[in-house]
Amino acid sequence: MPKPGSVLVRWLPAILVLLLVAFLASHFVEWKRFPELLHRARPAWLLAALGLQVLKYFVSAGALQRSMTAAGFPVPVPPLVPVVLAKVFTDQVTPASGLAGSVLAGKALRKLGLSRGDATAALVVNTLAFYAANAVTALAAVVILWERRGFHPAITVVVTLFAIYSVGMPALILWAYHSPPRRLPSWLAKIPGLEEALQWFREAPKEPLGHRLLLLEASAFQVAVVALDSMTLMVLVGSLGHAMDYPAAFTAYVMANMAGTVTFLPAGLGTFEAAAVGTLRYLRTPLEVSIAAVILFRGFTLYLPLLPGSWIARNTVAEETDEAPAAQRVPPR
Repeated sequence: MPKPGSVLVRWLPAILVLLLVAFLASHFVEWKRFPELLHRARPAWLLAALGLQVLKYFVSAGALQRSMTAAGFPVPVPPLVPVVLAKVFTDQVTPASGLAGSVLAGKALRKLGLSRGDATAALVVNTLAFYAANAVTALAAVVILWERRGFHPAITVVVTLFAIYSVGMPALILWAYHSPPRRLPSWLAKIPGLEEALQWFREAPKEPLGHRLLLLEASAFQVAVVALDSMTLMVLVGSLGHAMDYPAAFTAYVMANMAGTVTFLPAGLGTFEAAAVGTLRYLRTPLEVSIAAVILFRGFTLYLPLLPGSWIARNTVAEETDEAPAAQRVPPR
């Protein structure tokens, strides 16, 4: 787990960006309407959003389960849900493009009986499926946005940076996966958690990437995770009394996710909110509704999972042992 001081330093830029966004928003929002709008949120719709988020973690665990099957270790989905929660928490605290959380998830998988190499093999498949799903959903969002409104210059910048990221990160993982150990370039070594993650990936067996069907299945589960997050945003907008179709909610979420990703800020704090509100407004959602929906969305997807994720992550690290009981490998079909 990162030290408290280093966590504070990493979160400080994100907090400053969020404060800047809030300051700018204060000049355009009728704040007198805002508390009333949140107060009118329909409880049944909020419960539906909560249910979608719970389902999301089981689907995300399903993606990890398919990745473990590719590595030869089929495991039921429920025991993997805490692993996913811990991974999400770690990725938010230590942004390294999902790789810091992968290291912690690897430690959690060892407690389930996998060797370090086999746990990492499952995580290689899971991580590549994650990037593949991000690329597919980003392309779909770009098409929807182009057909509905065209591109604003800021959108072009975000999409371009994300395209570079979507190609560069999987290439970096595959390079580490297939190459002998070597030092990272100094500018890459500065990314928190990246060097440790790539070291884990170098130790993984090479067979799992040969199981393309399982990799495709894991990618489909990851796409479903994005779909559930997008549906959550749509439901939260609806809870505030404003009708929104699913393609608009999907586009707003994916664009916000892209913006939050390319900044490398913890949890995309500030940039995610700004991009989500900006895209919703660009798609003609009222500004007050957009801000209220994004605040609720971040409550469900970011702040609510932090406490259980933190507890699980700390226990995973505290209880990690050098030797894990051997699990029986089952050849994937």
